[in-house]
Amino acid sequence: MENNQIIELLRELANQLGIAVDWTSENIKPFIIEIMNRNAKFAIFSSVIWMLFAMIFMVLSIVAMYKMIKSCGGIRWVWHDDDISGLMLFAILTFIVSTFIMFCKWHDIGEAILMPEVVLIERLKQISQ
Repeated sequence: MENNQIIELLRELANQLGIAVDWTSENIKPFIIEIMNRNAKFAIFSSVIWMLFAMIFMVLSIVAMYKMIKSCGGIRWVWHDDDISGLMLFAILTFIVSTFIMFCKWHDIGEAILMPEVVLIERLKQISQ
Protein backbone atom coordinates (compact mmCIF):
# COMPACT_ATOMS: atom_id res chain seq x y z
CA MET A 1 0.00 0.00 0.00
CA GLU A 2 1.38 3.40 -0.96
CA ASN A 3 1.70 6.39 1.35
CA ASN A 4 -1.01 8.28 -0.55
CA GLN A 5 -3.46 5.40 -0.04
CA ILE A 6 -2.68 5.24 3.68
CA ILE A 7 -3.14 9.00 4.04
CA GLU A 8 -6.42 8.78 2.12
CA LEU A 9 -7.68 6.02 4.44
CA LEU A 10 -6.64 7.98 7.52
CA ARG A 11 -8.28 11.13 6.11
CA GLU A 12 -11.54 9.20 5.57
CA LEU A 13 -11.42 7.80 9.12
CA ALA A 14 -10.64 11.23 10.55
CA ASN A 15 -13.66 12.64 8.72
CA GLN A 16 -15.87 9.86 10.11
CA LEU A 17 -14.63 10.57 13.64
CA GLY A 18 -14.88 14.35 13.26
CA ILE A 19 -11.18 15.16 13.50
CA ALA A 20 -9.57 17.91 11.42
CA VAL A 21 -6.07 16.83 10.42
CA ASP A 22 -3.47 19.06 8.82
CA TRP A 23 -1.63 16.62 6.56
CA THR A 24 0.86 19.29 5.47
CA SER A 25 2.29 19.40 8.99
CA GLU A 26 5.64 17.71 9.47
CA ASN A 27 4.63 15.98 12.69
CA ILE A 28 1.41 14.05 12.17
CA LYS A 29 2.03 11.63 15.03
CA PRO A 30 -0.31 13.53 17.43
CA PHE A 31 -3.05 13.38 14.81
CA ILE A 32 -2.57 9.63 14.37
CA ILE A 33 -2.69 9.13 18.14
CA GLU A 34 -5.88 11.21 18.34
CA ILE A 35 -7.47 9.16 15.54
CA MET A 36 -6.45 5.94 17.29
CA ASN A 37 -7.84 7.10 20.65
CA ARG A 38 -11.15 8.27 19.21
CA ASN A 39 -11.52 5.08 17.21
CA ALA A 40 -10.92 3.01 20.37
CA LYS A 41 -13.50 5.08 22.28
CA PHE A 42 -15.98 4.58 19.45
CA ALA A 43 -15.37 0.81 19.52
CA ILE A 44 -15.86 0.72 23.29
CA PHE A 45 -19.04 2.81 23.13
CA SER A 46 -20.59 0.68 20.36
CA SER A 47 -19.70 -2.52 22.25
CA VAL A 48 -21.31 -1.17 25.42
CA ILE A 49 -24.50 -0.39 23.48
CA TRP A 50 -24.57 -3.94 22.09
CA MET A 51 -23.98 -5.32 25.58
CA LEU A 52 -26.90 -3.29 26.96
CA PHE A 53 -29.20 -4.72 24.30
CA ALA A 54 -27.91 -8.23 25.02
CA MET A 55 -28.50 -7.74 28.76
CA ILE A 56 -32.05 -6.57 28.14
CA PHE A 57 -32.75 -9.64 26.01
CA MET A 58 -31.13 -11.91 28.60
CA VAL A 59 -33.31 -10.52 31.38
CA LEU A 60 -36.44 -10.74 29.23
CA SER A 61 -35.70 -14.34 28.28
CA ILE A 62 -35.06 -15.32 31.92
CA VAL A 63 -38.30 -13.68 33.03
CA ALA A 64 -40.19 -15.37 30.18
CA MET A 65 -38.74 -18.79 31.04
CA TYR A 66 -39.58 -18.32 34.72
CA LYS A 67 -43.17 -17.33 33.95
CA MET A 68 -43.65 -20.23 31.55
CA ILE A 69 -42.29 -22.74 34.05
CA LYS A 70 -44.42 -21.27 36.82
CA SER A 71 -47.59 -21.24 34.70
CA CYS A 72 -47.18 -24.91 33.68
CA GLY A 73 -46.50 -26.18 37.16
CA GLY A 74 -42.87 -27.15 36.65
CA ILE A 75 -40.20 -27.69 34.05
CA ARG A 76 -41.42 -31.21 33.31
CA TRP A 77 -44.81 -29.98 32.05
CA VAL A 78 -43.51 -27.17 29.85
CA TRP A 79 -42.59 -29.55 27.08
CA HIS A 80 -46.09 -31.12 26.90
CA ASP A 81 -47.77 -27.95 25.68
CA ASP A 82 -46.84 -27.17 22.05
CA ASP A 83 -47.39 -23.40 22.30
CA ILE A 84 -45.40 -23.00 25.48
CA SER A 85 -42.63 -25.38 24.39
CA GLY A 86 -42.07 -23.30 21.24
CA LEU A 87 -41.91 -20.13 23.28
CA MET A 88 -39.56 -21.81 25.74
CA LEU A 89 -37.20 -22.83 22.93
CA PHE A 90 -37.27 -19.26 21.61
CA ALA A 91 -36.46 -17.91 25.09
CA ILE A 92 -33.60 -20.39 25.51
CA LEU A 93 -32.17 -19.50 22.09
CA THR A 94 -32.49 -15.79 22.88
CA PHE A 95 -30.59 -16.34 26.12
CA ILE A 96 -27.83 -18.29 24.34
CA VAL A 97 -27.42 -15.69 21.58
CA SER A 98 -27.40 -12.84 24.11
CA THR A 99 -24.73 -14.60 26.14
CA PHE A 100 -22.63 -15.10 23.01
CA ILE A 101 -22.97 -11.40 22.12
CA MET A 102 -21.92 -10.45 25.66
CA PHE A 103 -18.75 -12.55 25.48
CA CYS A 104 -17.86 -11.22 22.03
CA LYS A 105 -18.34 -7.62 23.08
CA TRP A 106 -16.27 -8.12 26.24
CA HIS A 107 -13.49 -9.30 23.94
CA ASP A 108 -13.93 -6.24 21.71
CA ILE A 109 -13.78 -3.89 24.71
CA GLY A 110 -10.63 -5.57 26.00
CA GLU A 111 -9.06 -5.34 22.59
CA ALA A 112 -9.93 -1.66 22.25
CA ILE A 113 -8.46 -0.87 25.68
CA LEU A 114 -5.33 -3.00 25.45
CA MET A 115 -4.56 -2.82 21.72
CA PRO A 116 -6.13 0.29 20.14
CA GLU A 117 -3.77 0.08 17.17
CA VAL A 118 -5.25 -3.31 16.20
CA VAL A 119 -8.75 -1.81 16.28
CA LEU A 120 -7.51 1.07 14.12
CA ILE A 121 -5.99 -1.31 11.56
CA GLU A 122 -9.21 -3.36 11.41
CA ARG A 123 -11.25 -0.21 10.88
CA LEU A 124 -8.90 0.96 8.12
CA LYS A 125 -9.25 -2.44 6.43
CA GLN A 126 -13.04 -2.05 6.53
CA ILE A 127 -12.82 1.40 4.99
CA SER A 128 -10.48 0.21 2.23
CA GLN A 129 -12.91 -2.47 1.08
